[in-house]
Amino acid sequence: MALPIPSNQEALQRLAIALCIGMFIGLEREYAQSEKEGSTTGMRTMALISLLGAAGTYLGMIFGETWIPAAGLLVLGAITVASYIESLRKRTGPGGLGMTTEVSGLLTYALGALAMCGQLTVAGVLAVATTVVLSAKQSMHSFVHGMGQEDMVATLKFAVVTFIILPILPREAFGPYSAFNLWKTWLMVVLIAGIGFLGYALTKVIGAQRGIVVSSLVGGLASSTAVTLSNAKRSRTIESLSSPLALGIVLAGAMMVPRVALEVAAVNPALMPLCAVPMGTLLVATLACTWLMHRHLRGTQGTDEYHETQHVNPFELGPALKFAAAFAVVSLLVAIARERGASAGIYAISGVSGLAQVDAAVISLSQQAKEGLDPLLAARGIMLTIIVNTLFKGGIALWLGSRELGRRVMVPLAVIALLGLTATILVH
Repeated sequence: MALPIPSNQEALQRLAIALCIGMFIGLEREYAQSEKEGSTTGMRTMALISLLGAAGTYLGMIFGETWIPAAGLLVLGAITVASYIESLRKRTGPGGLGMTTEVSGLLTYALGALAMCGQLTVAGVLAVATTVVLSAKQSMHSFVHGMGQEDMVATLKFAVVTFIILPILPREAFGPYSAFNLWKTWLMVVLIAGIGFLGYALTKVIGAQRGIVVSSLVGGLASSTAVTLSNAKRSRTIESLSSPLALGIVLAGAMMVPRVALEVAAVNPALMPLCAVPMGTLLVATLACTWLMHRHLRGTQGTDEYHETQHVNPFELGPALKFAAAFAVVSLLVAIARERGASAGIYAISGVSGLAQVDAAVISLSQQAKEGLDPLLAARGIMLTIIVNTLFKGGIALWLGSRELGRRVMVPLAVIALLGLTATILVH
């Protein structure tokens, strides 16, 4: 299909963007290879490759021949292969020779062509994504090398289930009150696993032995309850660490608020205005409490080389299936309460869910609000789940932790829950 020929002004603008894309990617390549001898691919080369893609596409538009940019890509590919073979021939050191720069050059050509086609947003986003991937070499290698065989197997299992099973699941609702939907249920599993995997990956990259506070803060992205359990048990072993461990628990709880906000925004963005003030109140109150706790920690021991929060790989199938079951049960209960107009039932479900499965209740209420549940009732149910879970973590600290840890955790968490409840009641 022949593309419309842009005006001279549009063509020049697109060529300028293609030039910027090439220089942006080339900047990273030149910096990454600055210590290597004989490296020739940098800003100038990548800029010219991107311009070549844009110019070839422009010529194809003018002459109405789509094979022109394709031919340019083939020629560039041939040059790249020849250069790679020559580099292999001249290489004398041990180890293999990567192809990252060569592939980047071919991708840069395609991005230049995309820019000339008028797909400026797509080309820009891909250019940034390419540069981020290229610059994250060490972090990615550290993450992969830190994975065990169980992590890899679980991740591959989840990838198969997500990218093969999810697309073929039926999307029609079924069961009592049409409360069950296999496709939506598993899609929510993917959402939760993705958020949990972010915290899990950060823990792998940063390391769990970088200090109690950092480990708890990062671990809170995956599971604030897991952090609470780990810190509480640790305080029994080393009671002198109760203060920093308590701070870690409250910080992990602070991470629950943005995680829940992300879940609500992903499932039902229209619900966010009703949740914004209560969630903001919870977050500000939590941060204020952690600041006060941190002030009292100055001069005390804040690290523990043996401290490590145990997180289950969020791509393990067992926890994923448990979440799916919890989500289905909560969805059914919420649907029954919605049909019968039982507000008290919604609040009861939210409260119980705060003791067991926060994410399932949050996502179910967000989804039901799109299907007829009163948005204000849904928002209050979500906040009640968070508040109950906050108090539940205080109970864990009192029950499993040292006396000092329980005292230092329960007071701020009770204040946070009270402020959150007040803000929730005031929302209309």
